[in-house]
Amino acid sequence: MLAIDETEAVVVRRIFDLALGRAGMPLGVKAIVNQLNEAGCQHHGKPFHISSVYRILTSTTYTGIHHFNRREARTGRSKAAERWIMVAVPQIIATEDFEQVQTSLRSRSPRRVPPRLVGSPTLLTSKPAKPRPNGATCSKPRAPRAEQSSPRTASPASPPRSVTPCRATTRASAKPTCACPSIR
Repeated sequence: MLAIDETEAVVVRRIFDLALGRAGMPLGVKAIVNQLNEAGCQHHGKPFHISSVYRILTSTTYTGIHHFNRREARTGRSKAAERWIMVAVPQIIATEDFEQVQTSLRSRSPRRVPPRLVGSPTLLTSKPAKPRPNGATCSKPRAPRAEQSSPRTASPASPPRSVTPCRATTRASAKPTCACPSIR
């Protein structure tokens, strides 16, 4: 029978508490690694790495179920889940807590959501346009477009535009009142 090593169980519980946000905001795997390493915690005598924290957060062993016979001995390939041998072990983490962490990890996965959206506390994904004095916004300069002319229409091409027109006007027929340096 397996026995719980209480010194390591404390660290495992702390990892799950950080992931669940019991001491503040829920943390991702990298932030948990940074906190553990700053506190001087070690995993088998070495500093924590992202892979070791991720393995702890995704292992069902801490919920009381350990799987043996998961890989082929010669090739190292995974076996079908039906061929795994499940063994009951002492439980360190509640199953509900484990499931909450799995849901959080899936929601933060870079395969589902781009990392720039997950790590940011802001919901904005791009910079807003610069506001102008009269409340209008100005469009960004664009790179010149190459004119496409077909062999049938051999008319001279007009010069490419490098800036989109500003729409910051006081009236529909008035000149632009924007202070954009590129529109003077």
